[in-house]
Amino acid sequence: FYCLNVFPIYVPPLRDRKEDIIPIAEHFMARFGAEAGKRIHGLSKNANEMLQNFNWPGNIQQLENSIFRAIFLADNSWLQKADFPQVNMQTNGRDELLRTTITQNSPTTPIHIDDEPLELETTDIIEPTPDRFLTESGGITPLAELERELIIFALKRYKGRMSQIARSLKIGRSTLYRKLKEYGLEENSEKSAA
Repeated sequence: FYCLNVFPIYVPPLRDRKEDIIPIAEHFMARFGAEAGKRIHGLSKNANEMLQNFNWPGNIQQLENSIFRAIFLADNSWLQKADFPQVNMQTNGRDELLRTTITQNSPTTPIHIDDEPLELETTDIIEPTPDRFLTESGGITPLAELERELIIFALKRYKGRMSQIARSLKIGRSTLYRKLKEYGLEENSEKSAA
């Protein structure tokens, strides 16, 4: 122990890092969803709130086990509060767990998770933020397109003041004018400056 204890590293427990719970849960959902061959879209609002409010005495290992169990037993492409029975029971008690599992709709015949219709209300779904570096088909956005969007953003932000735009982008003014012409943004720069 004393050989290993030269530089002790303190890692705060998960209950003290509430902002890390959902990103870690999303990581485990992606991993276990791929392993199980299930398309898991995310957490419902109720499940999200329950996971964030839970104390996690077993830290990340308990969170990992809970996500693993929820994914392999889930009947829906969105993980619900009822998919986390241990967490639900420890949070709300046994009676609440029985009530949520009894009121949950169960399919009468087996159905593949990818064929299941999405039955959640849109208010109960937390939409993932689109990644600006990915196209809708999942490919990488071309650099020229990203550069064009950045220049448009800078034009709006600095109201067409070219010296400020060039300085913030860390390029010369001549380079900025060349890129405006290249991307067909000359009209936008004149409108912004006016």
